[in-house]
Amino acid sequence: ASDQMRTIFLNKKNTIGDIGEPRRGLQTGKASKFVRSWFEVNCNTINHFTRDKLKARWYLFNNGGVQRKWYGNVLDVVLWENNGEKIKKFDGSIIPNEHLYFKKSITWNKITSVSISSRINMTSFLQGDASPFLYLQDDFEFYLGLLNSTVVDSMLKIINPTLNYQVSDIGKIPLLDFKELDKSKITSLVKENVAISRLDWDSFETSWGFVQHPLIKFKEKKDLIKIAFNNWKKETDCRFKKLKDNEQILNKIFINLYGLEGELTHIVKDNNITISRADLERETKSFLSYYIGCVTGRYSLDVEGLVYAGGEFDELKYKTFKPNPDGLILLTDDHYFENDIIVRLREFLSVAFSPDTVDENM
Repeated sequence: ASDQMRTIFLNKKNTIGDIGEPRRGLQTGKASKFVRSWFEVNCNTINHFTRDKLKARWYLFNNGGVQRKWYGNVLDVVLWENNGEKIKKFDGSIIPNEHLYFKKSITWNKITSVSISSRINMTSFLQGDASPFLYLQDDFEFYLGLLNSTVVDSMLKIINPTLNYQVSDIGKIPLLDFKELDKSKITSLVKENVAISRLDWDSFETSWGFVQHPLIKFKEKKDLIKIAFNNWKKETDCRFKKLKDNEQILNKIFINLYGLEGELTHIVKDNNITISRADLERETKSFLSYYIGCVTGRYSLDVEGLVYAGGEFDELKYKTFKPNPDGLILLTDDHYFENDIIVRLREFLSVAFSPDTVDENM
């Protein structure tokens, strides 16, 4: 640690642990019994999808994942039916800090080989042990920005230079007297970062917030997939640049606040920006996956978001493109059937884009 960093620790006003509550999340004791990916269960039984909350069996579960800042990584659900009745009866479970479950907080991956990546934990999420969390009464965005800064990253390398960031490590982060600080700029930048990261996360089917495939959303009247992809590429490049600029501004602010100019850099490398840029092969595969979703009735060109994932099937939601009966798709090496997978793909391209551009889009 440099002289200035030692001075910060010695002369701190307080710590993260003094102004907030860094806490552990739920340990079910047996993930194979109590945890699923959200798309493995009937979505009408997930707290985010069901209108009748009393019928909710599964709850969105913040359960670690890849390095990701600001928003995302919620792929799992946990069996929390009747306020976690079955988990509470299971001998191997550990249920700490239950009074803070489903409250807005800041979460991070407990195990990581890179810098800390903190995200917003929404009120519909239940916190897991792999994603410890920080509960705060005030200045939520300010401290989310601080935790994602190069300042805190350098402090954590001193506090705990391992692969684990425990709640006690976060609690030791030294704070200055921020009472008189105008936090409005930081708050605004962090809110924008969360919004950008959420747009990115929800652009993929693996998000429960997925609404429509980007190549459908960004098409033009010319109805060519390659134009839609180019539009999507411009959009993702713009988001990427904006997020990077915002993170560098935040770094500069916190570096100056802590007097660490000349010791730390505000520059963020591209590989540390945790949103996606358009990729032709990935987008092609994901578009075909979305098409399969439309053929099976999971999605519809007439309704945004998830249309069918269990429960009652409503044929009235499919007017532009009809799904196959019973969710069955015929895959053959040669053309044997009138409605095999390639015939249906041509039909899909015809209505999703234009009959005149089917061959080019194929």
